[in-house]
Amino acid sequence: MAKPPLWRQIYDRVERAVAPRLEAGVRTGMFASTLATVTKAQAELNRRGSQLADQLGTISARGLHLVNLPAADDVTRLRAEIRDLDRRVRDLTRQLDQGDREGQANGGDGKSGGGAGAGPH
Repeated sequence: MAKPPLWRQIYDRVERAVAPRLEAGVRTGMFASTLATVTKAQAELNRRGSQLADQLGTISARGLHLVNLPAADDVTRLRAEIRDLDRRVRDLTRQLDQGDREGQANGGDGKSGGGAGAGPH
């Protein structure tokens, strides 16, 4: 069997020396307690960070509105409205195309019939 590369030999020696001490350390009550405390602190920091971000968002939106500029929420709402309008236009276009095809199939030119495309007003 071939001898492992030098880097692997070094890794194995270090692991044999360090691993038992690390394993013993993580099995202590102090480690578990410290880990629980750190986890709770991280959760609290995340919660407070989220609250701070919300407050900063509100303040910045008010500031932008004071100088008559849109905030991120305004842009998001407008994008949703544009997507809705785009969908409606596509649906209406499909309906008109289908009406034109049906009119042509019935021997007409697809433009008569008193609908929205009935001619100039």
